[in-house]
Amino acid sequence: MTEQTDAGAIIAPLWRFKWLILVVGLLVGGLTYLHYSGGKPTFAASTEINLNNGYEEQGIPPPVEKRVGKKGNGGGAGAVAVSIIDSPLVHASVIGQLRALGTPTALDASRGGVGAAAKERTQFVTITASASTARAAALLANITATTYVNHQNENYSRGIRKNLAADRAQLASTEVALAAQPASEAAAAKSKPEPKGKRAGRGSSTSLTLEAASLQSKVGGLEAQLSIMSVRQIAIANELAAAESKSNPKKNAIFGFVIGIFLAAIAAYTLNRFDRRVRTLAGLERVFGVQILTALPGVRRPFGREQGDLRPTKALREPLRRLHVALKLGPSLNGRGARPRTVLILSPDSGDGKSTIAAGIAMILREGGERVSLIEADFRRPVQGRLFDVPTRGGLLEVLAGALTLDEALQPVDSVVSEVPELEPQGGLATLARPQSTGALSLLLGETGVPNPPAMLAEPTMPELVRAAAEEFDYVLIDAPPPLMVSDAMALLKIVDGIVLVGRIGHTREASAARLVELLTREKSARILGVVANDVARTDMERYGLSLGYGRRSWFARILGR
Repeated sequence: MTEQTDAGAIIAPLWRFKWLILVVGLLVGGLTYLHYSGGKPTFAASTEINLNNGYEEQGIPPPVEKRVGKKGNGGGAGAVAVSIIDSPLVHASVIGQLRALGTPTALDASRGGVGAAAKERTQFVTITASASTARAAALLANITATTYVNHQNENYSRGIRKNLAADRAQLASTEVALAAQPASEAAAAKSKPEPKGKRAGRGSSTSLTLEAASLQSKVGGLEAQLSIMSVRQIAIANELAAAESKSNPKKNAIFGFVIGIFLAAIAAYTLNRFDRRVRTLAGLERVFGVQILTALPGVRRPFGREQGDLRPTKALREPLRRLHVALKLGPSLNGRGARPRTVLILSPDSGDGKSTIAAGIAMILREGGERVSLIEADFRRPVQGRLFDVPTRGGLLEVLAGALTLDEALQPVDSVVSEVPELEPQGGLATLARPQSTGALSLLLGETGVPNPPAMLAEPTMPELVRAAAEEFDYVLIDAPPPLMVSDAMALLKIVDGIVLVGRIGHTREASAARLVELLTREKSARILGVVANDVARTDMERYGLSLGYGRRSWFARILGR
């Protein structure tokens, strides 16, 4: 058996959950449509900020910024401005100002959104605000721009005032040093030329005079810059120019549907990675390591009455008949000995359908003219009485305790007569064929309330009971609880002719199946006859080579004419 390809491993879980994935996508799409169809339109207003306003007012070119920011943010100063405008510092200040205003428009603006973007290769930043009304959008854009402008200009002014204070202090020191020079020395210094190739010393009158003049010029320039705004808002946001944007419910619903499908598919694949249950017939055969005897499709009601007789539904009859043939002919055809007459039916996990399959094969054997005894060796969850709709009275417990004999405890189920209709004479040859075979089914039911079920089944009378039943009936089927969950069935492993394992697709865990086979091998139990697959999808059955009945084909096969 080859492993699934990578594509198959991804597609398989998605295909299993296809309806759930589709429902999730439709649900998300529907909710998205309802959300946006009832939503109010939004308005967007924009304003711009000039980052080089100070240089333009002074008539000098701005410095070249060598740093390059992210694409769409202008780079350099534009990128820095965008990051500041979008920062929590500016946002918190804007929200505080709007809430302080307290007007309905300001409150609407506080619930809006703001975004900034710098134009490529320019020193302009655009601030765009969106809100439920045009007036609120314009107010939000303008207050955001004003907050940033004031913040930047305050930092700009603070830097200039700091430099101005330093230059004024230096100028005052220079003027004091210049005033301390004697007037005659100053005049002599003015008439005497400076030697070539030598700079004037710090303490000379000439150097002090030049330094004072330079500082006065510098202080004057800084004082002039105090009145200049380095950053300025231009193109004030106007509510009349606000653009209205209406959501498209259909487009958003389609997008929501796609997102829902995508997220549901990821969830299905992730859950499948952690879900180690057997999903296919091939996987069931691989983990058990034995052949598939038959595969039963999933049905809601496994049994029904026809003409007063309890029988399996039509969908289960042919697969159960295949199991009958496998039990009757399989061992002799394979040269592995006589057919098994006492069969133990086990499953790895609870809920695999073991008891239902035991009841179904018992009915089919009876239908085929066999005398069958079904022993329910389950003192924890006995269900055969409910499946056959018979009252629970003295059963296996009383026989093992010696209170009743086997014949007294067995409860017969209605017998079925299989009859071949009379054949008409053909070609003058008058031959009549009317074979009849009467099958019989008897139940030996279990019951609850047993203090120590494993010890009761380990009594020496249990093997004698099975041998006595085998002498009286053609087949003895034993329905026992899962040996991985309780140890009740351990005493039965060596007193039967064969064991039939039951696995349920989508329920049986790989670890449980492998552990059960390991347990049966280690205990040297009776021969494992094979596996009965329960709750199998019809497509998986056909893919494996099985069908529900002669002449039945899938719609795909009928279209292809095969």
